Amino acid sequence: MNYLYSELSHEKDESHKGPRRKFGAFHFYRALNEIAGAGRIGRARISEAIGIGEGSARTLLDGLEHDSLIKRNNAGIVLTEKGRKVVEGFPFSMRGIRGSALSTGPFSTLAVIRGRAHKVTNGILQRDEAIRNGGTGAITMIVKGSDLFLPPDLSLADDGAASHSAFSLLGARDGDAVIIGSGKTAILAEQATFFAVSTLL
Repeated sequence: MNYLYSELSHEKDESHKGPRRKFGAFHFYRALNEIAGAGRIGRARISEAIGIGEGSARTLLDGLEHDSLIKRNNAGIVLTEKGRKVVEGFPFSMRGIRGSALSTGPFSTLAVIRGRAHKVTNGILQRDEAIRNGGTGAITMIVKGSDLFLPPDLSLADDGAASHSAFSLLGARDGDAVIIGSGKTAILAEQATFFAVSTLL
């Protein structure tokens, strides 16, 4: 089961009572990645890293613990074996990018989505989803051989920063899709990219 999009994308809100939560699928994803990267982490650091208050972070972590993805004790928060498998199973990878001519805002995140080039049409769906989720836009590309191409006419994306991030840093391969999502802050850029990616999964 792809936990991220069968469970997290529902934002765990169907049975939630009271005020609308200030976090959702993106924050669950980011929290899992933060814990994976740190090995062991405290709630305050997670709260700061994903841009939500400590009260919301506590509720988010309650959800991850309920689903047996994390363990909490006085020493901090760690992933369970199930949690590690979930993180390792994400069908995409993301990282911040600077200096790309394809950025549409002051901050940008590049994502490589494994084997999803065939799902890309003209990139409009990804752009619209990024904007709907707080971004300033998104550019979608496909990988053919060792180059990036822009749909729908498949013109060569001559962008050294994007190519370096996609191929050298994230290991893009033929048949992958690549998205650069942008926003007014680094977190908004990553969030916009996350939701743009979701349209290809």
